[in-house]
Amino acid sequence: MQLPTQSEIERYLDAAAVIIGLPIPPEHKQNVMMHFARTASFAALVNQVALPDGLEAAATFRLPDLQQPSEPDPTQTGTP
Repeated sequence: MQLPTQSEIERYLDAAAVIIGLPIPPEHKQNVMMHFARTASFAALVNQVALPDGLEAAATFRLPDLQQPSEPDPTQTGTP
């Protein structure tokens, strides 16, 4: 995997920010780009690991519902 260039990172971040509606203030953009580049380098390391054929994905972990029975569910309106 070839790491993205600074220009590619900037173009990607600009487009992604518009798509998801997340403005990146100019004073934060360099740090966001630096973090993205670091994350891309981590991904490149992970992608270098050869995985055996027939490998299955792990089960998805889901947190249990921790709401106390005595507490009303705030999502319920009280009407059936």
